[in-house]
Amino acid sequence: METEAPEGVIPPEKQIDSFTALLYDERNAVERALIHFSHFEKTAEQLDDMTYRLKVKYDRRDETEVLIRVLSFGPFIKVVEPESFVALLKERIGKQCELLEPIKDKII
Repeated sequence: METEAPEGVIPPEKQIDSFTALLYDERNAVERALIHFSHFEKTAEQLDDMTYRLKVKYDRRDETEVLIRVLSFGPFIKVVEPESFVALLKERIGKQCELLEPIKDKII
């Protein structure tokens, strides 16, 4: 249920974007994904016994949160489109690797 903005206030328009991912159903990944993305418009299509195609639409203002949620699935998800979203994921992973570089000898 959407609420109305106070008189004279014009809310910003939503900028809808989406991503498509392959989701591998190990460790309840599909169930967890449907919960993680429950408040987003989405479709899930079973491709075989263990693989699903998940398409999620989101407001671009939520993109950072969406990236973090996708990354939380680790090897059980592979984003296949759009390339711009894949690039954002790679950039975020690269930044995480840079942060770990000074301490890598201590954790390995």
